[in-house]
Amino acid sequence: TQQSPYPMETVHPSYLYLTIFVVLILIIAYVFLKNFFQQFGKINALESQGIAVTGEIAEVKNQVNKAGTLAQDKVVVVHFNSSAGKSHFIEYIQKMIAGEFISVGAGVDVVYLPSDPSIFKIPSKNIAAQNKWLYLVIGILVLLAGGYLSYLYYTNPSIFGLLPTQ
Repeated sequence: TQQSPYPMETVHPSYLYLTIFVVLILIIAYVFLKNFFQQFGKINALESQGIAVTGEIAEVKNQVNKAGTLAQDKVVVVHFNSSAGKSHFIEYIQKMIAGEFISVGAGVDVVYLPSDPSIFKIPSKNIAAQNKWLYLVIGILVLLAGGYLSYLYYTNPSIFGLLPTQ
């Protein structure tokens, strides 16, 4: 048998840990960035593929702020039927002005995305689907933090106390 010109070297377990860490960082960043760009694509598709229907205000709820007290804003629940005949409920927050009243049962125009009715806009209230910018920020921060820690580890693994200094 012929012997390999490259002798088998033992790999320190910390390199395996780092590899697992990098793979996990990439998976986490991928999930956040994928969700952001999917939402972004759906919001853009709403302009060209959106279907306009008339919905009905089904419920108006008080919004509770972080301190546990009632906020001035209201959570409005709108019911509409899609072109496929399915019933959908969507919610939006209505900023209230003193003396303003929202009547349950009132009609409201809704433009929704047929492939995902949770993506909608209500032109009369100037309410549009919002992108999940937090997903983009978290995805980028995870990539930057993982890249920086990987760089530190590859350039000087002893700073993490995993390998003895040489």
